[in-house]
Amino acid sequence: MKKIIFLVFMSLYLVSCTTLPLTGIYGHNIANNVEVNTLESGFDISYSIDFNIGKDAKNDYISFTLYNTVHKYRLDFYANKEIKKIIADVIALNEYVGQHGKKYGSEKIGTSLLYCYSFSGIGGNEEITRLDANADGKNAVEFSFLVKDKNTYLVLNKFHIKRIYGEQTLDDDVESIPFYYSDIKKLYDFMNNAEYIDKVRSEKKAELNAEQKVDVNTSAVDMINR
Repeated sequence: MKKIIFLVFMSLYLVSCTTLPLTGIYGHNIANNVEVNTLESGFDISYSIDFNIGKDAKNDYISFTLYNTVHKYRLDFYANKEIKKIIADVIALNEYVGQHGKKYGSEKIGTSLLYCYSFSGIGGNEEITRLDANADGKNAVEFSFLVKDKNTYLVLNKFHIKRIYGEQTLDDDVESIPFYYSDIKKLYDFMNNAEYIDKVRSEKKAELNAEQKVDVNTSAVDMINR
């Protein structure tokens, strides 16, 4: 009986861990609530971009948060995985377009694995649902480079999502979303500033260690005074 209870507990624990979004020790906002229109139907949507610093470089991740009239989605990509090359390709293609005077065109530039979530509710009462975005049989999304009227964009191509874990029952299509080149360039510049990122990482880890020591000392004092 104890074994069964333990297995049930572990299964619930693993589900909760899988559902919770990635977390870092410091988040740097690149773009906040930028309004655009989806490419297929012209629906209003806005996006935010954040670079999140982890305790180790391998845990750094980039968040694209999408807001429409119904849902808030967050797409998390490990910064040193496929998304890194995709961002670099956007910068290179933009330079090429500028040199050759291209006005229109698009090109697929890559697929990236991700963690995808939907949030419902307000503030601390938000419900989190883990989603699957299926591209090429993987939990991934595709990106393209777009030139329109000489303006360039990173495009998150249309993708389908469905629930993995969580309260919300979602089975929906998200239309293609253009991200302004200026925002992608800011992201590229920040994620390639290794010296600054390592400095912030060291400072935040030191702060966390100091806070943990205070908590341990406080707990020890409380036990003595009981």
